[in-house]
Amino acid sequence: GWFAHPIYSTNGDYPAVMRDLIDNNSAREGRNFSRLPYFTVEEIEEIRGTFDFFAVNHYTSMMCTTGKEGHSPSWYRDMEVHLYSNQSWLSSQSSWLKVVPEGFRKLLNWIRVEYNDPEIFVTENGFSDYNIL
Repeated sequence: GWFAHPIYSTNGDYPAVMRDLIDNNSAREGRNFSRLPYFTVEEIEEIRGTFDFFAVNHYTSMMCTTGKEGHSPSWYRDMEVHLYSNQSWLSSQSSWLKVVPEGFRKLLNWIRVEYNDPEIFVTENGFSDYNIL
């Protein structure tokens, strides 16, 4: 939702959970303001709904549990989750690319429900193989 939510959501802003996490983490870091900038009302009105379709690139899926990654400000720390791959998932030639078709389906369904069923184009998808296909 980081990039999509301001454009595709009805409120035209970052997801509330993202705003809360980054605002709270910024305060804990001793900052006087959030690392996540705020949109003005004018910016929200200018950005919200400015799409013709939803383009999605998808290669793999991850599992997550509640947790904090590292101590320095980072994208991973702000999510407050620990990401991992299910050991039962098939691997590709690239160790980080797991074969998880049900994850892709869940993503497409989430986009449909969260953003009021926009037209979706899959612009990238695939995985590296061992040259045996």
